[in-house]
Amino acid sequence: MLPNGFVKRYLIPYTPEKQVVGGIEFKAGSRCSHVFIDRNSQNERMFISGMPIDKPRDKDVRLSNSEKLEITGQGNSKETYEYRKI
Repeated sequence: MLPNGFVKRYLIPYTPEKQVVGGIEFKAGSRCSHVFIDRNSQNERMFISGMPIDKPRDKDVRLSNSEKLEITGQGNSKETYEYRKI
């Protein structure tokens, strides 16, 4: 579960909880074993567990427990995010 306010969590349950980390918007999944990368945050430089995202910005992409999201930047820079279920 992503941190969010009381109203969004309990009074509007049909809206998925969202959190922006490093400019990437993550959405809560239906179970705690995964989150989704919002399609508007995706680009062609993103890889999940070493595999490129198929058709970035087409749909939300699932990031399961212990999977890594890698984003290659200019030159040799690389950002890595790993989803860990608490």
